[in-house]
Amino acid sequence: MPPAEFKFERRGEHGRRGPYTLHFNFRQVIVHHSPAGMEWGYGGSGPADAALNILHLFLPPGCDGQEPVRLWQGECSQVAWNLHQEFKRLYVATLPDEGGVIAAEEVERFIKVYALPPLGERLVDD
Repeated sequence: MPPAEFKFERRGEHGRRGPYTLHFNFRQVIVHHSPAGMEWGYGGSGPADAALNILHLFLPPGCDGQEPVRLWQGECSQVAWNLHQEFKRLYVATLPDEGGVIAAEEVERFIKVYALPPLGERLVDD
């Protein structure tokens, strides 16, 4: 079950050059773009894996009736794969450097809008 909100937090010296640690309230259970881990605040591979892992919680393999997409580690649904780059662009890449929060309700709204109707409504309402 997804958390009510997804938290991204950078602890330590702020900025990409200082010593810091990244904290999330969700785990990276699938890996494709960034074996080094999840990130946020830009349009790269770490944010792509963060987006994919969030969508994976709402759109698990098989939810769309399609064969799962095989990743570097694990697999995801075709619909999560198709949506994760746009989700990254709109939500994860736009978080400030120090971190932020994405509400589960926002994720559900995104799925309803961007997944092909009526699939988006069916996936979130089930």
